[in-house]
Amino acid sequence: MFNPGELDEEQLKAIHDASIEKAIKFKLSELAENDPLRWQALTIKGDTDGMKADAVLKTEMVSMLETMGIEAFMKTPAPLLEQCIINGLAVGENPGAVLELSFRAMVVAYSHPSACATTRQTLAKLRALADEVMGQEACQCEACKAEREREPSNPAPVFH
Repeated sequence: MFNPGELDEEQLKAIHDASIEKAIKFKLSELAENDPLRWQALTIKGDTDGMKADAVLKTEMVSMLETMGIEAFMKTPAPLLEQCIINGLAVGENPGAVLELSFRAMVVAYSHPSACATTRQTLAKLRALADEVMGQEACQCEACKAEREREPSNPAPVFH
């Protein structure tokens, strides 16, 4: 039987890196199914020093995956990840860092008794905005359609 405690740090890192690589390849293949040439002809300027857009996309996806965790990353449609990266880079922000900041800020605010209610209200507003945007059906790929129809992981009411 497999015992993760028997692996050394180097072996664990190799497994981690291989998992990330497979997840990124899978998301890139989702994008390629819709438009196989979408990133090949672009170069992103600015902080990327003229890196080819596909290299930037891969780098930013890794950053997002490491922040979100592999499970949430894999559940998120590739076109949404891509658009998040494009929008972040367009305004000079690191999308992975924005996700991490958002998560940490939510945890800090939600954890404080005087801010918990306001945090729940803010999250409800953010969810309503996301529902509104997803309802506009900007992207018609199967992954985005499924995201619009997806129920939260915990169907029990979160906000009382």
